[in-house]
Amino acid sequence: MPKNYARRLLFKLFILGLLSVALAFGIGSTPKRQISTPRVINSTRYLEVMGVTQGDGAYVLTLKNTSDKAANGFSVGTNPYSRHDVDYTISERLLKAGEVTEVDVPISSQQNSA
Repeated sequence: MPKNYARRLLFKLFILGLLSVALAFGIGSTPKRQISTPRVINSTRYLEVMGVTQGDGAYVLTLKNTSDKAANGFSVGTNPYSRHDVDYTISERLLKAGEVTEVDVPISSQQNSA
């Protein structure tokens, strides 16, 4: 009887160990830090920020030209000291009145807000 008891105990400990490893592996594979949607400060009345999502290494801004004129460029940034220029004059394209566009705003791994 003690031999069967020892086998059952070892089997239960083995199963418990497998479950512990599986649980630890599952927890370890989840992202350690989830970034929420950043707060947006819009300093112009002619571009409306319709949405912000996070892609690979960049925030994707969905912007709408709310002016009655076409825009040939604008600047966005991830903090007050950064600047990402979008210049449509190079491609001879304009952001027409009412048109919606998406802009990738690069972020570094050290930035956690925009």
